[in-house]
Amino acid sequence: MLGTGINQRISDSQLSRSENRKSKIACFLCFVFFTLLCCGHTWGIFNVVRARVPVCSIVMPEKPSAQERFAANELNHFVAKFTGQTLDKRPDSEPLPTGNVILIGTPDSNKYISELTDKGLILWKKKFDDEEFIIKVVSAEDRDFLVVGGQGRGVIYGVYALVEKMIERIMDGVTPVDLDFNVRTSQSLAVKMLNIRSTSFYPVRCALSPEDPLWMSRHKVNVSGAEGVWSGTGIDDGLGTAFKYVEDRQFDDMQDETYGRRLDRIRKLQIRLMELKSAGIDSYLFMYVMGEPTKAMMKNHPELLEDMVQYPFSRNGIGYRPISWTKPEARELIKELVRSIVEMYSPWLTGFHLRAWGGETRSPAGNDPEQQELLWEIYSDIMEAAREVKPDFKFIISGYDQYWLRDPDRLHAAQLPQGTLFVQKWGIDGEPTSDPGIEISYINSIGEHGHSILVLSHDTEEVMPLWMLEADLFMEGVRKYADNPDVSGLGGFTIQGNNGFGHLDKIVSARAGYNPYEDYVALMRNYLDSYYGSWGAKHILAALRINSLTLADYFSDYAGSLSLTGRYGNGSRGYATRFWDIIGA
Repeated sequence: MLGTGINQRISDSQLSRSENRKSKIACFLCFVFFTLLCCGHTWGIFNVVRARVPVCSIVMPEKPSAQERFAANELNHFVAKFTGQTLDKRPDSEPLPTGNVILIGTPDSNKYISELTDKGLILWKKKFDDEEFIIKVVSAEDRDFLVVGGQGRGVIYGVYALVEKMIERIMDGVTPVDLDFNVRTSQSLAVKMLNIRSTSFYPVRCALSPEDPLWMSRHKVNVSGAEGVWSGTGIDDGLGTAFKYVEDRQFDDMQDETYGRRLDRIRKLQIRLMELKSAGIDSYLFMYVMGEPTKAMMKNHPELLEDMVQYPFSRNGIGYRPISWTKPEARELIKELVRSIVEMYSPWLTGFHLRAWGGETRSPAGNDPEQQELLWEIYSDIMEAAREVKPDFKFIISGYDQYWLRDPDRLHAAQLPQGTLFVQKWGIDGEPTSDPGIEISYINSIGEHGHSILVLSHDTEEVMPLWMLEADLFMEGVRKYADNPDVSGLGGFTIQGNNGFGHLDKIVSARAGYNPYEDYVALMRNYLDSYYGSWGAKHILAALRINSLTLADYFSDYAGSLSLTGRYGNGSRGYATRFWDIIGA
């Protein structure tokens, strides 16, 4: 009995010690859990805000680029929008704060990203593409780091990808179509342990109408191709009136505007270009070549002009005297003007968007081979003068190998600066069809010389079905090229949609340029869902898509004659243009 009692006491003692150990371990684990919770760490997720308290900070380079600064500000903008809280921002020259940390930049710009790279926790290529980014959560030094890395606009797109993951978390897995998604506010904000590397499919996603820089950046539109004045007539937006963009005194007697008005225009344009550049958007000043000269130039310098050409859209409704293409002093004037414009906006302006077309260029009667070659010489003058000031200055060309600027053998294309963009219209004047009608052989003939085709896909003045959603047609057309491995010279698309349901079209076309395999129907449905609920979204979207296909059938079957009127602007090969021209008042 004695032995049994001793054994029982030993057993009880061991049990007591075992339970004590378990109790201590449990207490320790509870301590660790609550400690990690307080510092923002929860297994499997990266906490940003918890119970209305920020548990994360942003660490950016001590000397951030404009794009890195913009990216950090955008991140805080959306955190505040979703939670009402803002994150502390500090430079990498300071010690790390407590809690989770979001690192913005590259190993070259942010020392903490460099340290994580040196430890092998981040695999960083020596050179990233301009739009490539990584988002990765790594653990080190008893904390979690969320790295948003990229250079140029890549770091901005990385932040936007992170914001989309935040929206998915808040909205229970719903993929957003728009960063201005109708998101409910939340007391807490977190993302999963991410590991993403991504870049764009097409390098160029261009807007040809003045858009808000924030909207463009948030939708990954990276080119603004119509800066300055773009009225579409050549009276206000031609090279012949571009004196208004400079303060240069040598052009004082060629100005139609007062000095004060011109100065105001210059300052506003400079601010606009700065905003675009900071948001990762390339800007191109649009100009007809050459357009109608200023009234002051026609009055004060008739020696630089040629005889009047007929043009019903001129100021007087009859014609105008164009700047001479042959007089050396006129050619030198154009080069001086180009140099002055580039110098005025050099830090922010990416290039010129030059357009040759119709009466804005010259009377249609004057389009013989000699005139063609003279116009190519003018283009050469403009490009050489611009690149004297800024060697990496770039160009978009509209009207290439059409009525003007003919170049069937690509002899002139071979001499243009590498990376020139050639605009081609989707279908006939941007008609709403699923077949852009641009031959692959044509696209590749441009690509062989280091240039790219930019497909103009937004509504033009000749094609305006105001009520029509065109996303289905657009996506089908884009994927015809994306699915073809033989296409090598396609740079990208302009965003489409200026009228009617253009808002959804613009969102879809912007996303499609970045990723043509996006589930665009889900994106539209989610967007509508956030405003009208799932039942309403389902039926609204179905109605819009049915309407689109019905109208497409009408245009192609009933109104799709070779020419309704025989005149440009009133009929086209595949679609009726200007519906009201057909049905009348």
